[in-house]
Amino acid sequence: IEQVVKPRLVAAGADLNRVFFHEVTTERGTEGALRLPQDIPLLAEAIRDNNISFMVLDAAKSSMDPKLDGYRDDDVRQFLEPLVKLADDYDVTILGLVHFGKRDGRDTGKLLLGSIAWSQIARSVLSAAQDEDGTLTVTNTKANLAKSEVSRQASIVEVDVPLDDGTVSTIGRIEWGDFTTTSAVELLDRSEDQDVDDRTDAEAWLEDFLTDNG
Repeated sequence: IEQVVKPRLVAAGADLNRVFFHEVTTERGTEGALRLPQDIPLLAEAIRDNNISFMVLDAAKSSMDPKLDGYRDDDVRQFLEPLVKLADDYDVTILGLVHFGKRDGRDTGKLLLGSIAWSQIARSVLSAAQDEDGTLTVTNTKANLAKSEVSRQASIVEVDVPLDDGTVSTIGRIEWGDFTTTSAVELLDRSEDQDVDDRTDAEAWLEDFLTDNG
């Protein structure tokens, strides 16, 4: 946290006096990890006591009970639905970070590693994809309360942030660009097409090699 998370918050202009890092201690007094959904009551207490309005789970699966399987719909619902209720009860926004896997059509919900329930239960889904020149495009690929899809470009720039120990850390900071008509889904399509072309070229080379050296 001290070397990575806090410097990134500082680079983004965050007021650290309004940032709360939730620490978990086991019954033995050792450092533990948040386990959901069974730790929901403790999480609710922390949200209430610290007047939390925005919570980030990075990565979302890291706080999932290890007995649950992120690839099973029922298990993911068992994990997420109590969080949805928690958000409603305490008027808090919960942001969970997940990663994409291999494509399965143009539905970004099917891109998420694991069960499609990750996107089905979420009220909104923001998808990010990178162009050939490194420019990011962020698109609200699911938005229950938005009338239409919106995409905006962004880039990651390096900034130096002084640390408490007197050293300086080089941290990436997002800089927002213009709105764009190109969506993250289109960029993901291009990336998948390129992967297919690369595999096809490799397969052709291997076939020729085996034929010549058979």
